[in-house]
Amino acid sequence: MHCSFLILHAFERQILLVPHPEGFSLPRWTLPATWAGRPTHEHQRALLLNQAVHEQFGLATAVLLITSLNGERLVIFDTLHLSDLPPLTGRWVSPEELASLPFAEPGQRALLEAWFVEEEKVRDWRMPWQRRGWFVATAAWIASQLDQQGWSLQTPVEQLYTKYGACMLRASTTIGARRLQPHEYSRAR
Repeated sequence: MHCSFLILHAFERQILLVPHPEGFSLPRWTLPATWAGRPTHEHQRALLLNQAVHEQFGLATAVLLITSLNGERLVIFDTLHLSDLPPLTGRWVSPEELASLPFAEPGQRALLEAWFVEEEKVRDWRMPWQRRGWFVATAAWIASQLDQQGWSLQTPVEQLYTKYGACMLRASTTIGARRLQPHEYSRAR
């Protein structure tokens, strides 16, 4: 089964498209066979998807939403930060550029145009972890909470799992495992 990636730029209203001989398209990834029904490691689905984006494009991301589009999975990612280098493949495209680009799959142009229009309208209806910037702010909050206790992170915060009603993050600390619920951050804001 294939999965399309809608990868959002970290700071600009842009998305990542990849070139094909017929034009541009959303990046695609073939899901592992174990994901056909319920993946063996469903609790690490976001981690595996974020790793796939990093391997293909050199980008650090967080999964915002996993949905379906025309029978195919569509994963929407927030890019956490950008290096000085461009993505390993593909290019960032603004809404204004969509009309002039050739598309390998013509239906994607309409999808992406609709995405840019709707993104602003539905932002406040999403769960906090489905909003752009939440992961970066939450990782900073976790580091701050640990610092107040005299502890620190030994590894970056990672997103393991996300679904409409839940998001699971993990990181190693100087005192071992600590469970901090993302809703604690959401309520504090």
